[in-house]
Amino acid sequence: MNWGIRIVILYTGFVALILTLVFKASGERVELVTKDYYEQELVHQEKMNAQNRGLEYKDLIEIKTMQDAIQLNFSEALPPMKDTKISFYCPSNSDEDREFVLLSTEKTKMISTTQWKKGYYALRVQWNNNGQSIIVEDTVFIP
Repeated sequence: MNWGIRIVILYTGFVALILTLVFKASGERVELVTKDYYEQELVHQEKMNAQNRGLEYKDLIEIKTMQDAIQLNFSEALPPMKDTKISFYCPSNSDEDREFVLLSTEKTKMISTTQWKKGYYALRVQWNNNGQSIIVEDTVFIP
């Protein structure tokens, strides 16, 4: 076997490898964090301010993870919570994201996790108080 044939074999193998990588990469699912990512980027500073306001309330929300449920206990010391949303964001699959509404009279929220995919979720509790948005974030693991 001479050098010319070896170079052709090497080149053909390289092209086959690149085509395989392109084929596999084109089938990969790529998702943004949210569907309206670019619109949310415009209000990023407002979101950061809401998260900073929420830092003082993080210890007033107790999160209990059980075998097939999550219990959220809200302290009486929290300011009035209007339009409260509880969101669970699954970083590995946006189809597993969940969102719940908390009534202003509820101080405990029990959420069943029997149908959820096991793994880590980013928890966000967001509410309004006197016209200001407050965001408390944490992570939970569903066993």
